[in-house]
Amino acid sequence: MTTPAERTTALMQARDFLLALSTVKKLDAAALRSRAQSLLRHYPDPGMIGLIADSTEWLEGKQDEPERPAPLVKNVELPPLPSSVTDDTRLNGNFFENFRQRELESLRARIRTGDLLPAEEFRRRLRASSEALRQLVVEGSVFAIDVDGLCYFPSLLVDERYDREKLFSICRIIWPAHPTVRLHFLTSRRGNLGGLTPLECLADNKRYRVLRGAAWAESVDSYRTSVSAYAGLHDTEPSDVSPSYSVAADVDPRLGFWKRGLRTLKDHGFTGVFPPYEQLREATIFISQIRGGSTTPDEGAKLGFSIDGSYASVNVERFVSKESQYLRVPLTGTETIEDSMRAIFRELWNRGAR
Repeated sequence: MTTPAERTTALMQARDFLLALSTVKKLDAAALRSRAQSLLRHYPDPGMIGLIADSTEWLEGKQDEPERPAPLVKNVELPPLPSSVTDDTRLNGNFFENFRQRELESLRARIRTGDLLPAEEFRRRLRASSEALRQLVVEGSVFAIDVDGLCYFPSLLVDERYDREKLFSICRIIWPAHPTVRLHFLTSRRGNLGGLTPLECLADNKRYRVLRGAAWAESVDSYRTSVSAYAGLHDTEPSDVSPSYSVAADVDPRLGFWKRGLRTLKDHGFTGVFPPYEQLREATIFISQIRGGSTTPDEGAKLGFSIDGSYASVNVERFVSKESQYLRVPLTGTETIEDSMRAIFRELWNRGAR
């Protein structure tokens, strides 16, 4: 879920990074690699920079380049906001309901034009049994979109112009994304694909390999895992206390819950509290995973731990399953809060905890 603001920040920080690198006398390879990876996480790809160059007077694209495909973004007429709307009332229910209604009308129009097919018609064109279709849906090879309580499948999934094996493989990669996001991914022109759509990349093996990388990035960007820690024990995440630790990262939701927690601690994709970190003998940890575009976490957990001697007593509460667990983890109290969380998450992962 890389945002325009994050890409802009990456560009500005890259300049600072290069300036610092040009004057440094002693190189720390590990630190340089870590910093470079952090910047590249949100740095615009060449295709996107080329598109930016074509649309601004501040950057000049190559004069001898062939004509680029149509712009990635179409002009869409959005519902106007009344002039009386203030910042405090802009994000109201009616406003977003208007957008949801427009999306629904767009999906209904796709049904009328045959871009979305009823399940039975889709199965007939696919030449598959009901059981075979069900299995394809379960494994993510095909997907359906809910419109007025009924399931409709994109007709492009049975379009004979596209290599079905490759197309289904891409669908399995982007499975974590919402069905409408998957459809948009397959049909929209993308800067990291040189202005082509994923469907246009299926016919060329080299472009298909690039497409697979873009698809993996899309699937990871669909979910964000966040980890926060607060000194002391708390029943709920406090709003009047500053966290002692706060990071978030876009992590593949197909990884186990505690593995995603470990990956978030490692990646530091979005850092709310910077090191050095505190050493806490008693703390509460909140970890959650949220789908892009949603405001409610899909799953999460609260962990409270207290260190006594050379062990930490840890109470784990999962929010969705309502399961709880108690364990003891070797800790001395001299570890930073990040090291403590890493040890706890690793222990839970090794135990196969869900």
